[in-house]
Amino acid sequence: MELWWFWITAIIAIGLKKLFDLVIQIRQLPPGPWGLPFIGYLPWTSHEAYTTFVELGKKYGGLFSVTLGGDTMVILNDWPTIKATLVDNSKLFSGRPNTFMFKASIDRKNIAFSDGAVWNVQRRTTVQCLRNTGMGRKSMEDIIKDSIQMLTDDLIISNDKVVPMNSMFYSTIFRINWSFIQGYSGLDENDKMKKLAKITKKVVHHLGTNDAVNVFPWLRFVPPNGFGFRKFQKCNNKLKSLLRNLIHERMERSPNGEESDFIDFYIAEIKKHTKDGEETAPFDTEHIIGTVWDMFLAGGDTVNVTTQWGFLYLGYFDEVQKKLQSELDTVIGKQRLLTISDFPQLPYLDAVVKEIHRMASILPLSVPHCPNENFKINGYTIPKGTTCLQNMYAVHHDPILWDEPEKFKPERFLTIDDKPISPPYFMPFSIGPRLCIGQAVAEMELKFMFGVLFHKFSFLLPPNQPKPTLKRYTGIISNTETYSLLVKIRN
Repeated sequence: MELWWFWITAIIAIGLKKLFDLVIQIRQLPPGPWGLPFIGYLPWTSHEAYTTFVELGKKYGGLFSVTLGGDTMVILNDWPTIKATLVDNSKLFSGRPNTFMFKASIDRKNIAFSDGAVWNVQRRTTVQCLRNTGMGRKSMEDIIKDSIQMLTDDLIISNDKVVPMNSMFYSTIFRINWSFIQGYSGLDENDKMKKLAKITKKVVHHLGTNDAVNVFPWLRFVPPNGFGFRKFQKCNNKLKSLLRNLIHERMERSPNGEESDFIDFYIAEIKKHTKDGEETAPFDTEHIIGTVWDMFLAGGDTVNVTTQWGFLYLGYFDEVQKKLQSELDTVIGKQRLLTISDFPQLPYLDAVVKEIHRMASILPLSVPHCPNENFKINGYTIPKGTTCLQNMYAVHHDPILWDEPEKFKPERFLTIDDKPISPPYFMPFSIGPRLCIGQAVAEMELKFMFGVLFHKFSFLLPPNQPKPTLKRYTGIISNTETYSLLVKIRN
């Protein structure tokens, strides 16, 4: 009997201690709105949560806490707060929270979702392999231009026709990614590429529908489809299986000293670090699969969606399109194609791409960070491992930072004498140690996409049809609604 009372007392004491620690932790966190038990502030949080955080910021400022489900998060809601954390204390804030979907998608073996010492080595290795492949150099230029030329040929056939734009660019962008990841031969005939593109698109779609499961992981067991998780899991397992087969095939025929694409160079690093037949992370099969998974999903879909927004904006704001075309005509003329050496003479093209990034802010909350140790800011404490969401949309649309942020004005990225500028609070590729490693490739792709196509064509709002909406729908990425434009070959 005495033993029974001992255990009851011990359990109550432990429970009270945990409750006391939780209360102390909550009191130390930045202030924020109260929520309901178990679900927190979810009933008042829009599907586009970044807009809810913008409204909460009017009351709580640039730093506040909010509980969504069972997870209390800290919202970094303005530039001073993001600078104080992700910039001024960048190494401390380079961690990733241990969220369910990070684990379920790729077991944190990729660059985007992992952290720590292995992540550091994996990131450095990936950057070096990309440089060896030719990232940002002439070889990459040829790959991009050849792929865009195929799209140009298709658009010539569509002259004077109204064309749906949402499916226009994905194949071209995926082909570019495939070329420097896997190789550049036989692309049109390569069934693997087409199969991989199709399944990757499905994974991105289903990944964006799993917000509820990320908040309440037990929902994945709810019939019939686990709130979308089972569809995601099925597609993602198929994608990982395709990537695993691809990597194994390449390992069997790796060129040994004559590497030419990303997979070749990474496999060479794996072989260099393998001892007595034992692979060590991140120089192993699972980490190269995770890295390539990142490249196809993040690298392909972000450029695709940014391009969709760009063509919608330039169709909407015809005066911007005409000014861009005038610059392209002046610099390039009518007798040749755009080259990478033209970029320094095209400041308005650079400004247009930047303004598309700012206006669209396709990753409005970026990817969550967390501090690697307890961090004090403004008199509050953010505990180690706390999920921190940085509201990039709020920063990119802050009227304190931007003149008339609701307007599409590329000129904001130019000086009076038309020199490009890029303020520190412009962060389309994130910031700090988590800066996107594919930034150079993405910027080159976008400049060629807009430069080549708007030099050759005009893309206009269809006459006698309602204007397409500029409203967005948001999963992980903020997409355009479905829209079409009239394609006209320029004289």
